[in-house]
Amino acid sequence: MDIDKITDRLAELEHKQWCDWAKSILKEENISPERAKRWEYFINTPWSDLKTSEIEQDKIYALKVMDVITDELKKELNKWSFQISDIFDYIRRWNLVNKSGIVKVKE
Repeated sequence: MDIDKITDRLAELEHKQWCDWAKSILKEENISPERAKRWEYFINTPWSDLKTSEIEQDKIYALKVMDVITDELKKELNKWSFQISDIFDYIRRWNLVNKSGIVKVKE
C-alpha cells in the first residue's frame, strides 16, 4: 500500500471539494473582491499545479481523513479478532471433548 499516493489522492479530493464549496459561496454570498480573486486562483488551479505549501495544507486534511478511517478499521479488526479467537476456542474445546470420548461424532 502506497500511503503517499493515498494521501495525495485524498488531498486532491479535498481541493476539489473546497473548490465546489467556494464556487457556491461566490455565487450566493457577497464577499470582498480581494477574497474572490484569491479564491478564483484556487478554483482555477489544478491541485497538482498548486504551490508546495498549498498542497501541504490539503494533505493536512487528507491525513485527518486517513486517521478517522484508520481508527474505524482498527475497531472493526478488534471485533473480528475477538470473533476469530472465539471460533478457535470453540474448535479447541470441541476437539478436546471429541478426543476424550464424551461426544461421538457420527460419520
